[in-house]
Amino acid sequence: QLLEKIKELNAAYPEYAEPVMLSGLGRSLSKKDLKTLGEGEGIVVCTHAGLQNLPPNTKLLLLDEAHAAATTKRIKAVLALKDLKKLYTLTGTAGLRGDGGDEALGTLSGGTLASKGHEDFETTGRVAPAQINAYNFWGKGIYAENPYMPDQTPQEGYSLHATWVENHRGRHQFVADLVAWLPDDEIKVIFVPHILHAIRLCKAIEKKIKELYGDLTPQQRANLKPEIFHAKADKNDRFYMPKEVREAKVAALVRGEIKLAVATDFLSTGFDTNVIDHVIDASGQKAIITNIQRSGRGSRPKMRPDGTPKITQIHTILDKTHPVMHKLGEKRLSALCAYYGHFEGVENPERLGGCRRFVEPPWIEPDERIKVRSTNPEETFHAKAAPVFDPSAYRPKSA
Repeated sequence: QLLEKIKELNAAYPEYAEPVMLSGLGRSLSKKDLKTLGEGEGIVVCTHAGLQNLPPNTKLLLLDEAHAAATTKRIKAVLALKDLKKLYTLTGTAGLRGDGGDEALGTLSGGTLASKGHEDFETTGRVAPAQINAYNFWGKGIYAENPYMPDQTPQEGYSLHATWVENHRGRHQFVADLVAWLPDDEIKVIFVPHILHAIRLCKAIEKKIKELYGDLTPQQRANLKPEIFHAKADKNDRFYMPKEVREAKVAALVRGEIKLAVATDFLSTGFDTNVIDHVIDASGQKAIITNIQRSGRGSRPKMRPDGTPKITQIHTILDKTHPVMHKLGEKRLSALCAYYGHFEGVENPERLGGCRRFVEPPWIEPDERIKVRSTNPEETFHAKAAPVFDPSAYRPKSA
């Protein structure tokens, strides 16, 4: 899209036109391109991975999504451009990398020239208002890992097959119940950390559809059918999804034919469409920047048929199955609140959206909600009051 836009500008202003080339996405600069660039003319549009292939006489570099370029390898590629005179960086999540890469890249690009928050763009209509919904997940009772031992604490460990966090049987059931509770005709994207988790979650959703089969119309059942979006696999992998299949699925999602997408890192960044109504982060990601980037997939503005603006619904799960995950979840919610300018328990009637926490699942009747914790919650860690985090005081760690 950027390449086409530059070509349009070249056609509109021929006196400033320069040759435009593409490096990356399976393409490399040709000998003719390198000769043109060596003579001091030309604009190269490249991916971050292609930074090391830029010609050494590059004078100006503009890095979009700079948080993704703030890695050791990519910063070294920038330093290798000895003739570089100007470096501009743009990002929607400044200073949120946990490894200090933002600060390292900032020493090269210099001070901030302009800064605007989500609320600033919201007032101009360039982004959609956001409603943050946080759900406490206890991992016990009806959402226990072992349904025959509802008070059992989930096994500890953190791997693709561990049940501590994302691959918890009860957690998949929890997300399936959340999906069934939301309007079926609105488009939802669920983010998970790995393809194995996506498969198990889809099975939980399909099981939920069977449970509700008699109460759902054929159209509702079709709307609740999950589709997996995955890219990180080679051709010899059993989970490999060819580019053509991915593109077809993305097109169907944009057209509204797919109402429920279960995605790994695919769709996390760079996917711009205004059709997404709900973003559900079921991954428990430790990286706060990843959570914010994913939430932004639904931030593209859209007017509803009744003339009101779309309010993006962001759903995050606060894991209470372990003290460490408990703290990470609260920190993640604080960062989301700070980014969108909404704070839990603070109402702002001048803005659409806000932040609300569901201590117990709202889709379960009030007199039944005790079943989601434990048969004896007063004796468990989960029954203790959660510590209060001040979102305004949130400051990411730096190296």
